[in-house]
Amino acid sequence: MELGLAEIVGRLGFERGAVGLIDDAASVITGFCVAGGPSGLGLLLADLAVPLDDETAVPAILARADGPLHVRDAASDGGTVNVRLAAALGSPGLVGTPLVTQGRVVGVLLVGDARDGRPLEAEDGPLLYTVGSLLAGGLESARLRAALEAQNRALEARVAERTRDLLGAMTEAQEARAAAELANDAKSRFLANVSHELRTPLTSVVGFARLNRKRLDEVVFPAVARDDPKVDRTVRQVDANLGIIVEEGERLTGLINDLLDLAKIEAGRIDWRMAPLHLEDVVRRALAATSALFEVGAVGLEEHVEDDLPGITGDAERLVQVVINLLSNAVKFSPGGRVTVIVARNGGSVRVAVADTGRGVAEADLERIFEPFRQASDTVPDGPRGTGLGLPIARQIVRAHGGDLAVVSRPGEGSTFWFSVPVATD
Repeated sequence: MELGLAEIVGRLGFERGAVGLIDDAASVITGFCVAGGPSGLGLLLADLAVPLDDETAVPAILARADGPLHVRDAASDGGTVNVRLAAALGSPGLVGTPLVTQGRVVGVLLVGDARDGRPLEAEDGPLLYTVGSLLAGGLESARLRAALEAQNRALEARVAERTRDLLGAMTEAQEARAAAELANDAKSRFLANVSHELRTPLTSVVGFARLNRKRLDEVVFPAVARDDPKVDRTVRQVDANLGIIVEEGERLTGLINDLLDLAKIEAGRIDWRMAPLHLEDVVRRALAATSALFEVGAVGLEEHVEDDLPGITGDAERLVQVVINLLSNAVKFSPGGRVTVIVARNGGSVRVAVADTGRGVAEADLERIFEPFRQASDTVPDGPRGTGLGLPIARQIVRAHGGDLAVVSRPGEGSTFWFSVPVATD
């Protein structure tokens, strides 16, 4: 929870944030943690337990609210809870939202009422609510996973005890273990399906939303008579809504999809669907999925595919994911530039290279960009932002295929990311 809170606070430009979870059994909000600000702030809220029916405490009011709320002077009523929250967040004014997932409030999220040093704007409330919903989904998933793991551990302990004490109950123990393995397999399949459903479609959705917004701005909106205040307000609202769709789609992809993929790969829970395939087909699928990104970014594309390339053995969906990540990064860092894709044989492997004409990566950062939550834009204040998980995930996928992913780059001259996969053996 602390990691997710820190990510939200940092990404959205708030100085500090706090999250409290609802204990349904005790009808209180407790377990508060704080991100941002000096270390040790969490001690201010460590023992805080707010009754859900409290009429003055901001967390209880938020838990009963339908959406985000702005409290300009939380401590004005002198309530102990509000005073402690204001002290922990370093601001008398608080903004909060209930954490809602699947129609159920699981906690509350609070931040100071300033973002990047400026007062909040109208759209910041819905944005905080959306991000809070993502955090709520993650917390609920973690809770369900912990409960499942606790059940698995309890089941294994029971099997071990019966095995030691009741040799005659061997059949029962074997059946229980089989049930646990079946449940674990079902969980792994579910995670794999969720990952697959989120990854490629979301990339296309965001790309086409950006394309629609561009076409509306360039073709439709200029042709609309905006003398009527209602028409003008509607045009601005549509443009703002499309911007939110793009931003939240990218945030959804980054905060859920990447984190889910990284956790699954590192835990060895990926079900690889290895089969004979050709990398040129993988590249064509990735180019089709990212075509809208090239158009919106006004980025040119060159393709060079060597004839009669040998086949490989791999997971087509995962390799498409790798190429989409490389293409998306190339477009993102090369607005108005050019991207070149090369597929060719390289000794006993087939290599895919994606070269761009962007700003490049400093030599000191060439390996750091493959670390989780690190990216080239960390050293460029106005550079594109992301989760910093795409390249680490892509590299682990390629290494699972017996290959590797690397980069060559010079600042100001662009970058070339490439990976190779061994040729299939008979």
